[in-house]
Amino acid sequence: IIDDRLGAIRSTIRFLARNRRFEAIISFLIFLNAAQLGALADWQAKHIGQQIPIYFQTFQKFFTVVFTLELLLRIIDERSDFFSRSNKSLKWNVFDSMLVTFALIDEILPSADDVSVDVSTMRVLRMIRLVRIFRVLRVMRFFRELRTMVTGIISSMRSLIWCLLLLLMLIFLFAVCIMQMVTEYVKDDPSKSYMLEDF
Repeated sequence: IIDDRLGAIRSTIRFLARNRRFEAIISFLIFLNAAQLGALADWQAKHIGQQIPIYFQTFQKFFTVVFTLELLLRIIDERSDFFSRSNKSLKWNVFDSMLVTFALIDEILPSADDVSVDVSTMRVLRMIRLVRIFRVLRVMRFFRELRTMVTGIISSMRSLIWCLLLLLMLIFLFAVCIMQMVTEYVKDDPSKSYMLEDF
């Protein structure tokens, strides 16, 4: 009976961890978390030195719990293959594990607003909070088209740099030509010297 229950639990976990709808919900929550982090950063910029409102803290605790549970589900589903070199999602698994670990550390460590916290601990807390925004990158693993677009943009960076260099050279050449033409024009008619003030 116990084996049957364990088998049913494992199959439920496997169904959840590999379900497209579950991935879509997690992706939506990642975007929601990013929006919440942006709103928090905006609030902190406008209210420097004030205590963070409880609703921001509640949202952050909720997201930490959800993403921790999601990671645990995937670890239980994949077991020893989760950190296996043969796993094609190994890099994403390590990335997810680091993000969840940083979020848990942020929840465990004391608040940066606490007076008793020293400066080095406050710096570590700020860095950990900054890392949370990188969770948005996780969405790329779920959307093949987005991954393809990002890969295409990264691959075209060298061409883009050469294109910008060519554009700058063309702008420079035309600027020098126009400057020479205006200078010659002013030489012929010194009363138009005010035109050189624009160059």
